[in-house]
Amino acid sequence: MLIILLSLLSLIPALALLIIGIWVTHQEENQQHMRRWLLVLFGASIILLLPFAAFARSIRTGSWEVALLLVLPSLVAVLALLILLWREILAQWQVERGLFTALLAAVLVLIGLITLGDAYIALLFSFLPVLLAGIWALLGRLKVGALLAFSALVAVYLWLEAFGAVENPQVYLDESRAIYPLLNVLALLLGLSLSAMLVVNGAKLRVSGGRGKTTVHFVLAGLTLLGLAATVYRQGMLVRATMRAAEDHLPVGAIFGGLVIGLLVTGLNLKDERRIAGLSYTVLVPIIMVAAFALGLQRQPLVLTETRAERVAQAVERYHQERGQYPSQLGDLTPSYMTYILGPFTGRGQRWCYQGGEDFYRLGYVVYLRYPGMGFDPLSEIRIPAARGVPPSPAWMCDAELERIRLTGGL
Repeated sequence: MLIILLSLLSLIPALALLIIGIWVTHQEENQQHMRRWLLVLFGASIILLLPFAAFARSIRTGSWEVALLLVLPSLVAVLALLILLWREILAQWQVERGLFTALLAAVLVLIGLITLGDAYIALLFSFLPVLLAGIWALLGRLKVGALLAFSALVAVYLWLEAFGAVENPQVYLDESRAIYPLLNVLALLLGLSLSAMLVVNGAKLRVSGGRGKTTVHFVLAGLTLLGLAATVYRQGMLVRATMRAAEDHLPVGAIFGGLVIGLLVTGLNLKDERRIAGLSYTVLVPIIMVAAFALGLQRQPLVLTETRAERVAQAVERYHQERGQYPSQLGDLTPSYMTYILGPFTGRGQRWCYQGGEDFYRLGYVVYLRYPGMGFDPLSEIRIPAARGVPPSPAWMCDAELERIRLTGGL
C-alpha cells in the first residue's frame, strides 16, 4: 500500500499548479490571462522535465522513482494541455515568436535528453500526453446525445468488469492474452474522461437552467465513477486472493488517470463555473480509488468463494430433488435454479470445476496459494467444497484449471 499512499502525494504538485493557474487568470477583464496561463504551463513543464533530463540514466536505479511517482501526473497533464491549447500557443507565437519559440525548443530538447538516457521514461512523457489529448479532443466533439449514450455504454462495461462477467479464461492461455489488459486500460481512460466531461458539462448546464439534463449528466457520471471504483475494489480482492503483493500498484493507473483528467478539465476551464467541478474531480477521484482498493484488500476472497460454492451446491441439490439426477453441467441450473452463476474468486477468469451424472457430482475450484518471485515455487491446489457419490474417473476439468492457474498466477 506504500505506493498507493505515495501516489496520493501527487495531489500536491497538481493542486499547486491549478492554484497558480487560477490566480494568474483571476482578473476577468485581463486580456493577458491566456498568455500568463501558457507561460505557467511552459514553465511548469520545463521545471518538471529538467531533473529527469539531468538524471535520466539513473531514474530507474535510484531514488528518482519516488520523484517520478509524485510529479508524473502533473507533467503528463501539463504536456497534454499544451497540445490541446495549440491554437492559443500559435496565436501567442505570432505575437512573440522569440519567447514562445524558445519555450517550445526547451521542452523538446529536455524530452530529447531524457530519450538518450531512458527511452521508456521519455515515451511516458511523449505518448501519454498525445493519447490523452487525442481522447479528450475526440470526446469533446460528441453531441450531447452521443456523449450520454457512449458514457452509458462505458459504464455498463465497467460494471460488467467489476463483476467479472467480461472475463474469458481462454485468453490467459494463448497469444491473445494481452487483449484483456488493453481493454481495461482503454475502459479506464474512457471512463475517467467521460465522467469528467459529464461533470463539467453538468455544472455548466446547472448555471444555464437545464435541470433535467444536469441531473442526467451527474447521475451518469456517478455511475461511471462508481463502476471504476468497483473495478479497483475487485483488483484489491484479486491481490488478496492470489497473494500477489507485487501487483498492489494496479490502481495507481486509476489514481494518476483521475489526477491527469482533473488537471485537464480544470486547466481548460479556469475562468468559468466549471472550475469548481474540475477541482472537485481532481481531488475526490484519487481518494475514492485509494479507498476502493483498500476496502478490496480487506475482503476474504476464500470466504466469498465458499459462500458462492454453497449456493451452487444448494441449486444442484434442488435440481436432483426435482429431476431425480444431478445436472451434467452447471449450465443446466440456469435460469430455473440460478439466474446467474458467479464463479470462484481465486484469480482472474477463474471458473468452477464440475462433474455430474445420475447419482454423483462434485464441485471444485483451484486456489493459488503462493506466487513465484519471492523465493517460493508456485503452489496451488484443488478444493472440493461439495460432492455426492463416486465419480467414474478421477480425471476432470479441475486438472486443466490447475495447470492454467500455475501458468498465469491467477492474474
